[in-house]
Amino acid sequence: MTRAFYVFILSVLLIILNTTACKKDDKDVLNIISVEGNSMTEYNKDYIPEQGIFIPSTLWQCEGTMYRTFIQLALQPSAGLMFEIFTSSNTEQIPVGTFSLGSPCAEGFTAAFYPYSGSKTTGLCFSAGAITIEKDGDKYDIEMNLTIGDECGGGTMIGNFNGTLTESQD
Repeated sequence: MTRAFYVFILSVLLIILNTTACKKDDKDVLNIISVEGNSMTEYNKDYIPEQGIFIPSTLWQCEGTMYRTFIQLALQPSAGLMFEIFTSSNTEQIPVGTFSLGSPCAEGFTAAFYPYSGSKTTGLCFSAGAITIEKDGDKYDIEMNLTIGDECGGGTMIGNFNGTLTESQD
C-alpha cells in the first residue's frame, strides 16, 4: 500500500479520537447552576457558586430519629441556594448519596432558592427532583436536577457545585 493511504488512515483515526475524546460528559461541567423555563424571566440564567457552607448533621426534632444537615451555596449573580438533608443515621458531617425532594423529617431533602438584590422578593420553590452528593478528599460534588413548582413559575434548575464546604460557625 502507498504512503498516502497510511497517512489517510492515520488522519481519519486522529479525527475520530479527537471528536470522541473532546465529547463532554455532564460531569465535566463544574460549578454552574442553571435556571431555565421560569415565568419570572429574570431568574432564567446561569449562576456560579462562589462559596459553600454547612451545618453538620445534628439530631433534629422529628417524630422518630432524624438528622438534619444544612448546606448553603452563595451564587453569583447574587443569590443563595439552600438544602436541608434529612437522614436516619448520623455517620458523616455531610451525608453522601442520592436524595429525593421531600418534606422535613422524612428521608430526603428540601431546597430553597432566593435572590439577594433587586426588586425580587420571592424565591423559587421546588416540586420534584434529586440531588447527589459525592465526596473526594475535602471536595464535594453536589449534582442537582430540580423541577420548579408551577406556583413559583415552573421550569428547571440543573447543575452542580464542586468544591469545599466550610463549616458554619453560627
